[in-house]
Amino acid sequence: MLERNNTEPLFIVGVPRSGTTLLTSYLVSHPNIESGAETQFFNKIGEDEAALEYALQEENWPHAAYDLMKKKLTLSGVSVLELYCKDRESIILFLSSRKPSLGAMLESIVIRNTDTSSPRRWLEKTPNHINHLNDIRTHFPSAKILLIIRDPRDSAASIAKLPWAPKSTLANALLVENWLANTYKGFEENNNCLTVSYERLITNTEEELKKVFSFISEEYSPSILEKKSAAEVTTVAEPWKKDVHRAIDKNHLALWKKRVPKPVLIQIERIMSACLDFFSYREPVT
Repeated sequence: MLERNNTEPLFIVGVPRSGTTLLTSYLVSHPNIESGAETQFFNKIGEDEAALEYALQEENWPHAAYDLMKKKLTLSGVSVLELYCKDRESIILFLSSRKPSLGAMLESIVIRNTDTSSPRRWLEKTPNHINHLNDIRTHFPSAKILLIIRDPRDSAASIAKLPWAPKSTLANALLVENWLANTYKGFEENNNCLTVSYERLITNTEEELKKVFSFISEEYSPSILEKKSAAEVTTVAEPWKKDVHRAIDKNHLALWKKRVPKPVLIQIERIMSACLDFFSYREPVT
């Protein structure tokens, strides 16, 4: 029996189209883990530094913190607070007993059940929080961070499906390289960080999930493979995530071989040379 520690939150990060939603759907199917839509918290909450500084001042807390989250946090045009069924009263009540901090603000969103007699461990999945690893470590020093990595060429070829992304594979290759560069220094040396392989999650699902659940100190169960809670981490405003509800399709591997013309492939491999080497994608993953 693994010793559980409910005080350790979970974060899943990665580049777009790398399997973050798939990995999350497995984890939230565990009875001790809860999650929801992407919060975009660290990505958006600090866009207006003056407003954030104002919200964190004792005399303005917690009402200004709520107002800022309501204004800044959206996902595909929908309020994140609404996606988590949080209203002004519940947020103010939660924050009133906490000292002003970014950590408290995020927890006011992601903690669903405030009944401490039956706590569930919360998981936050926002892919671009890969650009805010220092923020996560600062405000949640005990958090477990899971980075899911997919062949960067596949991610670059697939990102164009997203409504906000460039249609250029070359532009998306640069985005992938820049985001993954945040993990090159010290990520694996941190005991609270784990890299998960998208390819192994597809081809050897149970073995890769057992590694993940061992890392987060939760019991693995074969029932997790059914992804019964996948709906918790998708919204109707994100139709590109609908595949997570379907059975695993191994044809999703190495899409770059089918989609990317040879001249373009040569260019994106130059752009992503560092991440291809760092994550050992020069040779096929087995």
